[in-house]
Amino acid sequence: MGRGPSFYPAPFIETFYGFSSLHDHLELHGGNISPELQNTWRANARDFHQEIEKMGWGNIRFFAYIFDEVDSARDTGEEGDLATEQEPLADIYRAAVQVQQVLDEATGGERVIYLVWTTHADAAAYGAIGKDLRNNLSWFAPNGHALDLEFYGPGNRQPNDRLWFYHSGQPAVGNHTINQLGIDMCTWGLLCRRYPVDGAFLWSGMCFAEDFQTTGFNLYDHPVYKHGKTRWGNGVLFFPGSRLTMIGTLKNIKGPVPSMRLKAWRHGLQLVEYCRLADGLGHEDEVNRLMRNLIPSGFSEADLETGIASWDKTPHQYYRLKQKLISLIESPT
Repeated sequence: MGRGPSFYPAPFIETFYGFSSLHDHLELHGGNISPELQNTWRANARDFHQEIEKMGWGNIRFFAYIFDEVDSARDTGEEGDLATEQEPLADIYRAAVQVQQVLDEATGGERVIYLVWTTHADAAAYGAIGKDLRNNLSWFAPNGHALDLEFYGPGNRQPNDRLWFYHSGQPAVGNHTINQLGIDMCTWGLLCRRYPVDGAFLWSGMCFAEDFQTTGFNLYDHPVYKHGKTRWGNGVLFFPGSRLTMIGTLKNIKGPVPSMRLKAWRHGLQLVEYCRLADGLGHEDEVNRLMRNLIPSGFSEADLETGIASWDKTPHQYYRLKQKLISLIESPT
């Protein structure tokens, strides 16, 4: 249709990885983001804002991926799931507010570049120190297990807020790794239709344990971002066609090779488009009923004790859903 994306990552370097990364920086600078770093972000955001206006990109939302899981442990040897003590939480909160304020200042006081908040922790925990991230941030991407449907409910969000979910796993969301049913990634789009969630956020689409051009490195045998990881496919949704001869094909190709998981994700998004068509024709109540039957629960409503996903695990039910939606689209209200 000739239309560009409705959102795009702004050109900022991902700076803080996990709690210890941010904590060490704050300790060096009296609990604040260093003035030098703030000045760098301010200048970069100002230059980028000028480019936005020059290119007429005012209809695109830009998010800055600067913080990565800063209030939760990463898989780097850190212990615990969340910095729950009040002093660390207060420091993290203050740092997030400072970064968003710097970005807003650089764009004339208007929020043009949104700091995206990725976390494996429940953001409602900040209530223990009388703080609420929603008062200062507008773009959230908690992992599936940490997406508190009450905290992020429609009544607690502003019109310009965006809520994505960050990859996680069953029973909150479908698993994004290779050793799962193809249905799992198909649920991602459907979960966004089932609940008031705007999208899904996967941290990378092609991140391998080594540079994919390294001589002798067969990335098709190692679709992981670190050697030895058991979550095959984490951070990898497609592969470079320039390395196909390593697995016996006659020649390489230009461009990407999609994974089956990427195809399953697309299938779920296509089903959501059918839902939207049916919604627009007055069938929203029936579509909601179909969604509840197919996916009884997800996110914070999932049965975390048993760990068993509630959605239907038989592929034909998803094809049946498509046929039912087509029937709704073709029938008058």
